[in-house]
Amino acid sequence: MNERWITAWREGRTAFHQAGVNQTLLDHGHHLLEDGPHRVLVPLCGKSVDLPWLVDQGHDVIGVELSELAVDALYREAGRDPEIVPGEPTLYRSERLSVFQGDLFALAPEQVRATWCGGTCPVRVWDRASMIALPPDRRGAYVEQIRRLAGPRGRILLDTLIYDQALMSGPPFSVDEGEVRARYPDAKVEVLDFRPIPIDPRWAQAGVDQLFQSVFLVDL
Repeated sequence: MNERWITAWREGRTAFHQAGVNQTLLDHGHHLLEDGPHRVLVPLCGKSVDLPWLVDQGHDVIGVELSELAVDALYREAGRDPEIVPGEPTLYRSERLSVFQGDLFALAPEQVRATWCGGTCPVRVWDRASMIALPPDRRGAYVEQIRRLAGPRGRILLDTLIYDQALMSGPPFSVDEGEVRARYPDAKVEVLDFRPIPIDPRWAQAGVDQLFQSVFLVDL
């Protein structure tokens, strides 16, 4: 699975990248970021412009990304020259914007806390397309890792897609409200938005005729 994403970045197959700040973050980010500034974690971040935008809003941001090409592009396009600290994962560090380049599942909570100069403040998580990037057999481990990194009073803004998974294998995968609640059984889960969205021609060719977006606020 890891090699698939590294190859996609190497071959430029990155249609999932958005040139602008994610609309869900613009519309619903206040639920995640109220009473800030906050420490914000962005898993599987690619070269998303959401990260420098969050910094511009006053937050301290850590991304996690597998592809070295994506991390290099993120800093270059943000006009930043990061310090690079070798390790597992490698840490790219600049003022209020750091990115761990490597496997999300290899990242320890202690590494995140050390990057934020210690402390045990709850972490806010912006999950734009992380959970839906993972197949069902990886999502349980993903949720447990996000719980560890976010801490017991963390908060997650989670953006998912819902469609007939029998028609297309993913990624992105379909993750509905029932699964979100089952994955976070002891958390407070609030549905912020649910709406039909336009279907990509590639998806329509596969027979997908209904596609929905759902946005959740998860309080751990």
